[in-house]
Amino acid sequence: MLYDEQRKVLVIRAFRGVAAEIYNGAEFPIMPETVSGSALLKREIIFVPDVRREHRWYNRGRVHASG
Repeated sequence: MLYDEQRKVLVIRAFRGVAAEIYNGAEFPIMPETVSGSALLKREIIFVPDVRREHRWYNRGRVHASG
C-alpha cells in the first residue's frame, strides 16, 4: 500500500496470493477507524493476529470474500 498524498488515499500497488486480482489497484480513503487508516495516521504498526475476527477493515465483505 502506498499513500497518495495529493488524493489522500491508500493505493495497493502490489499484492500476491489468493484472490490477488480483487485488490489490484484498489484505493481506500484514510479513515481512522480502519486498520490501514489508523496505522497511517498514528504511524504505528498494527498486528492483526486473526484477520477473520478483525472488524476494522474498510470493506469487510471484500476482505472475507478473498479467503
